[in-house]
Amino acid sequence: MKSSLKVALWIGFCVLAGCSATGISDVEMAGLTSPAGAIVPVTTPRPVKTMQIYGGQAGGSQESEVWSLTSKQIRERLTTTDVIVSIEQYDNKGSFRYLGAESSAGKGRYKVIFDYGASRIENVDAGGNRSVTGRIGVGFRITAELNTKASNLDLSGLMPIAFAVQNNKAFGKIHFQAYGMSHDKLPLVVPHSGAIDSSSIQKALEAVGAVKTLIGLDETKLEPYLIGIVENPTLQVPGY
Repeated sequence: MKSSLKVALWIGFCVLAGCSATGISDVEMAGLTSPAGAIVPVTTPRPVKTMQIYGGQAGGSQESEVWSLTSKQIRERLTTTDVIVSIEQYDNKGSFRYLGAESSAGKGRYKVIFDYGASRIENVDAGGNRSVTGRIGVGFRITAELNTKASNLDLSGLMPIAFAVQNNKAFGKIHFQAYGMSHDKLPLVVPHSGAIDSSSIQKALEAVGAVKTLIGLDETKLEPYLIGIVENPTLQVPGY
């Protein structure tokens, strides 16, 4: 993979702070430096061990073990609510590059990842004296694996993808994953993976709304997951 081509779409405002600990593989760390400072989604979201919580010295924050925190404390720190879209273009050898949000897709293979939910940005200890900026949070991931049959296609949203499929310009599969939360009703709102069509897109949109509602409920247990990373060994956040 060529790091200079790795670009992820950001929608929303992110607050920089703190340091969380998690394990990041060498594969995910390799070549993640991006001039644009873009965050690249991890293949599989995973739990973080620590999180920055208000209550440190001089009114700052302190690093706390996630297991010791209440869901209310976690929810109060996940202050960014938005959607991040990442578009990957694959070649015949299975290698891929990240496309910018404004890029039009041509004929080929693509993977589009949508992360919805509540999150924040923290410094992440990746182990081995490696430091990265990590996006941690709870939410819902939709992954669309597409084969496109036309040029100048917009893949940056679920509705444009549905339009392309409906007009026989693309086909593929869609997968769903909820992460960082536990609630009795969660299995009922997450759809099954399957072919991309108007029905699956509609179910995806309904699931996004349901998951956002569950995140805000007091009875929902929250555990922040690492969603995306970018190498940044020199990041310093004043006051923490």
